[in-house]
Amino acid sequence: MDNYYLNEAVYLLDEFMAKTESPHYAGRFEYGDRGRHGWSPYKSNAEMYREMAAHIARNAPSGDNQEAWHYK
Repeated sequence: MDNYYLNEAVYLLDEFMAKTESPHYAGRFEYGDRGRHGWSPYKSNAEMYREMAAHIARNAPSGDNQEAWHYK
């Protein structure tokens, strides 16, 4: 339950995004039981940044120089 009662809207967005095509949204929604507004599944920002960098690396154009932006 979100402090601002946004949880229902997020469930609806999750359902909508799962049905997208061309392009399909391949992301994920994670829910924290009784998590407050701004809840995050990550223990730290660094954990989130590493996951974001890995996603970008997997989807980068071939031959792209990733050293300029890669989070280590």
